[in-house]
Amino acid sequence: MDVIAAEANLSKGSLYWHFKSKRELFQSLVERWLQEFTDCLGTAFEGTATASEKLRMMIDAVKRNAAAQPELARAQLEFYVLAVRDEEFKAWLHENYAADIQFLESILRQGMENGEFREVPVDSVARMIMAYLDGALLHREINDPEATASTILDEVADTLTALLKV
Repeated sequence: MDVIAAEANLSKGSLYWHFKSKRELFQSLVERWLQEFTDCLGTAFEGTATASEKLRMMIDAVKRNAAAQPELARAQLEFYVLAVRDEEFKAWLHENYAADIQFLESILRQGMENGEFREVPVDSVARMIMAYLDGALLHREINDPEATASTILDEVADTLTALLKV
């Protein structure tokens, strides 16, 4: 909190006036990040016809966010660690995660209905995609910090497309 207060040119007391706890600060960060991501995708999806394009656009948006704000990938790992220790934060994070899963499920259903994707168990594959994206960023942080998020996520997109295509 000292570092954050210094970076924001606020006193620590002022920071705590805005955020009652570290958890509340984390939640605010996640909400802001998710809103930026959702806004970005909403604009990108206008006029998009295929599920394959939507899936690629979603991953491209993750790439742009990771490139523009690399600290967010690290923060995301912190969110998961906090969720393991804090049941209230875990429930809140689960709600946000569930919205992402539903979003992916809708893309997968569209792809199957249009004949782009093979028939798959939508709920399982949506969870797998989320785990794949999270795991790719985690792998990069731990095993290949010199790799760009873009390179890792392009591999994810190519692999997912190959697995889903008819």
